[in-house]
Amino acid sequence: MKIVFLAPFGIRPKGTVIARMLPLAVELQAIGHTVTIVAPPYTNPEDSGKTESVRGIRLVNVTLPRAGKALSSLP
Repeated sequence: MKIVFLAPFGIRPKGTVIARMLPLAVELQAIGHTVTIVAPPYTNPEDSGKTESVRGIRLVNVTLPRAGKALSSLP
């Protein structure tokens, strides 16, 4: 089964996603599922748009708007 976790924020700097979501993803992948974590890297914008592997789990960092959070939400 393909499983996607949607994180509420990026994996750095505090590491909450790594501490809580990643262990569950690793265990699901160990029993044969394909797991991807999608995260908006608001706290680490340098990761915007990057895809990486963390402990064998594919992590997709959402591409953040360049104008900043407040300006990008305007219609």
